[in-house]
Amino acid sequence: MFPDYVLLLFSTTPRRAKSLFNVLRGRRTVSTLFAGLTAGYLDLLDSCHTVPLEDFMAATEVLTENGQLVSTTAGSWQLTPVGAQRQAEFRQTLYLPRNFQVFQTTDVRRFMVVS
Repeated sequence: MFPDYVLLLFSTTPRRAKSLFNVLRGRRTVSTLFAGLTAGYLDLLDSCHTVPLEDFMAATEVLTENGQLVSTTAGSWQLTPVGAQRQAEFRQTLYLPRNFQVFQTTDVRRFMVVS
């Protein structure tokens, strides 16, 4: 299920996976903010704190093995025609959260349950 959501982050133009991951983690560097702005995912900034980089990269590997992503250069991936078709199907069936700006104005880590 996680690779399905990761697939939604990519497009037919090459994107660096680590930059997209840093946007989700909320890393506020110039390169990360620029990547989020140009990809149109700046509203996702700081929206996912719990996913480790290894899991994110493993999801990109699964998508590459399935033929939905292709690595154009080291660290960059883009959608294949199969991936673009699958992405369109996912947009119809997966739950896509709305109102991400709440992550930019609320300290969501403060509300996490500590066990």
